[in-house]
Amino acid sequence: MIQRVSTPDDKRELYQSPLPNIEDFDSISGPIVLINLHFKPRFKLLGFGDEDEIQTILIPNKVRSKIVGVFEYWIRDDQYGVMSNNELISLVDSALSFMDNNIKVVVNCAQGASRSTYIVLAILMKMYYTSYRDTLDYLKSIRPSICPNSYFKDHLISMEDRLLW
Repeated sequence: MIQRVSTPDDKRELYQSPLPNIEDFDSISGPIVLINLHFKPRFKLLGFGDEDEIQTILIPNKVRSKIVGVFEYWIRDDQYGVMSNNELISLVDSALSFMDNNIKVVVNCAQGASRSTYIVLAILMKMYYTSYRDTLDYLKSIRPSICPNSYFKDHLISMEDRLLW
């Protein structure tokens, strides 16, 4: 299920989910950017992605017309999945730029627990200028099932100064 994780009074809309059902997009009005995080190339959004991917997810036209961009990242859920500092900052800045231009951002991974949480935490930390711990507590109050791995946690803590700047 897609769930809004930005505060209700914020005009910027950030959502987190496991791999979303097509019906979930009906709850979001306006243009959407998808940030897909996968352990390995498994999924293909019809009209997006590489032909070498294994499974195709059919996106109906009414939903596809809302999607203005798709970012695909292959992130392992271990120490090798941590993004470089510059990659993470670039992704966070891009997401914030989209939201500042009234484009909704949906971040998803297979379970909606670790990889998507890593990116959502980074975005929320910069968005609200909050520490890793405060941001994690906030996100857990909305999505109790989140569980970023220790490598993602350590990376975000080490990045606090850069994300809060």
